[in-house]
Amino acid sequence: MNGPEIGNFTTYPFFIMTKQFIRVLPFYSQPIVGDPELEPLMPVALWRLAENGCEGQGPDSPCDDSEGLYYTIAGDEVTYWCPRHWYESHSGPHSGQRLVPMTPEQHEKERAEHRRRIERSWREADEHVAHAAGWLAERGLSDQARRLHEARGAIQASIKGL
Repeated sequence: MNGPEIGNFTTYPFFIMTKQFIRVLPFYSQPIVGDPELEPLMPVALWRLAENGCEGQGPDSPCDDSEGLYYTIAGDEVTYWCPRHWYESHSGPHSGQRLVPMTPEQHEKERAEHRRRIERSWREADEHVAHAAGWLAERGLSDQARRLHEARGAIQASIKGL
C-alpha cells in the first residue's frame, strides 16, 4: 500500500507497537560456566512482539510464539527468546544458564533501573519524534503529523505506567 510521494520518499501509515515491554520478572538469569559467585546475575524482562524474534528458531527447532511473548535480559532490547527456547536454555539437558529468584528488594531495584533506562532512551527519541511531526506539519501533512503526535502520546503514557 503506497502513500503520497514527497520528493524521493513515499509516506506510509505509521505502524505502532511492534514490540511492547511488559515487565521485569522476579528472577535473574545466570550463566553456568565456572564459579557461580563470579558469574553475573542478569535481570529477565518479558516482552510482547508482533513478529517472531526468537534467537533460537530454526528448521529443526520450532518456536512457541502462540502468545507473542518473548524473554530477554532487561536492558537488551535486541535479543529475544520464545518461551520454549528460553526455558530449554535454562533447564534443558545442555543448559548453560540457570534461573535465580530475586528478593522483593532486588526486584524493585531492577524494575526501577529498567524504567530509568527506558525513560533515558525515550527522552532522546522524543526530540526526534517531535521534530519529525513538526516537519510533517510544515509540509502540509497534518494528518501524518497528528498520527505521529498520537503515537508519541501513547508511548509517553506507556512509559509512565512502568
